[in-house]
Amino acid sequence: MRRAVPFIPQHFEEDVDPRNHRYMRIRVEQDHPCLGLFLRDRTDGIGAQQWHTLFRHQKILVNDVPAPKTNPIQKGDRIEIR
Repeated sequence: MRRAVPFIPQHFEEDVDPRNHRYMRIRVEQDHPCLGLFLRDRTDGIGAQQWHTLFRHQKILVNDVPAPKTNPIQKGDRIEIR
């Protein structure tokens, strides 16, 4: 059985503990054309199926709104992963 690698994004809100794997916020520091690619490029240990499940169950929010993985994101957006 493969062991899970912890998912710790590079940029956290100050009030969120990066070890809490049930709730995370990431600040967007530059524009990106695709939310899914933005998250995939900045994380290790989460596979395509896991990302698909998170998006399907609307566990990824951008500015407090569930967002599809193809949405572009802009500097200043807040990504929340639940």
